Amino acid sequence: MMENENTGLVNYALVKFHIVFAMTYLVIVMLMGLIYSLQLVQWNPLPELFWLSPGRLRMIHTNGAVYGFITNGFCAGLYWAVPRLCGYKVFNEKFVGWFLAIALQVAVLGTVVMILFLGMAQAIEWGETPKLLDPIITAWLVVLAIQFIPPIFKAGRDRPLYAANWYLIIGLVWVIMVYFMGNFIPEYFIPGVAGAAVTGTWIHDAVGLYVTPIGWGLMYYFVPIMLRKPIWSHALSLLGFWGLAFFYPLQGVHHYLWSPIPMYAQYAAVI
Repeated sequence: MMENENTGLVNYALVKFHIVFAMTYLVIVMLMGLIYSLQLVQWNPLPELFWLSPGRLRMIHTNGAVYGFITNGFCAGLYWAVPRLCGYKVFNEKFVGWFLAIALQVAVLGTVVMILFLGMAQAIEWGETPKLLDPIITAWLVVLAIQFIPPIFKAGRDRPLYAANWYLIIGLVWVIMVYFMGNFIPEYFIPGVAGAAVTGTWIHDAVGLYVTPIGWGLMYYFVPIMLRKPIWSHALSLLGFWGLAFFYPLQGVHHYLWSPIPMYAQYAAVI
């Protein structure tokens, strides 16, 4: 649809809000990564500040990238693209939209404070966010899905879903599942080596079942617009979708090669 036909569908204030915070966090996480990387040349510019120790900086670098930069960037893209893709507004842009936007920044700030100054972190790579925040983040992800999936379902009643919508729906659903599995199950239900194997569902699937499908969904919207050409094949896009669905979810064990985890699981993950 033409731009002037979509003006009333998009909440530009929410888009700008998330873009500003995404760019802000991008600068911060790059700075944290730079300071951390100085340890590799055995130069710590702030050796007496325990709250800027390398381990804590690395956790801020990784978690800030996922929750601060990527998630804010995705939210901006979703608020821009989903209404245009579907022809319908999101579930509730005024209350739910701003609640999600502010709650995300509070969660990121809470993570920074708890890790840097209080030394509170969960022993899960890429899931170091303190376990006190895990239920809040899970609830936030559920509300995020409620915000964006209804307009896609409405569009599906009118016409076949475009490839972008397939990826966006499954990304919004998958991230809830893998966050819960990777952060709650090892912490409370499965200890030891078995629990370590389950953490791979977040360490690895945060990339494959959250960043990849949401990123691909937005690419299927933005790239044809920028090139002014349609995608080459809708059927090929669905082949990629189902390939991701069938082959990606259980690869996380490859982060634990030559560990006590059974070798057949490690081989399967590599293959």
